[in-house]
Amino acid sequence: MKQPTDALWQAIESYDLTAIGSTIRFEDKLALDNGWTLGFATLVTAEYRKFLYLTQVAGRMVCPSDVVDQAWHLHLTQTDSYAEYCQDVLGGFLHHYASK
Repeated sequence: MKQPTDALWQAIESYDLTAIGSTIRFEDKLALDNGWTLGFATLVTAEYRKFLYLTQVAGRMVCPSDVVDQAWHLHLTQTDSYAEYCQDVLGGFLHHYASK
């Protein structure tokens, strides 16, 4: 996907995904929880941001890859931070639906 340049993308890209008060950065926790290198977790986090963008602009439901879903699950477990992120950046709560 070509990097978008609009205001939504800028907000998604610049928002710190680390939960307020957390002692570990989002990417570090993602790597630790999944047995990944920090470099890979950083790449997955970048892909997660692209997925979040697509949820807003695709005009239809989009499905993340397995590794991106792991990032989404981590973000969801930080419930206050996730809810705040959705409101501040996406303009409303982004629900996670299990595949059927």
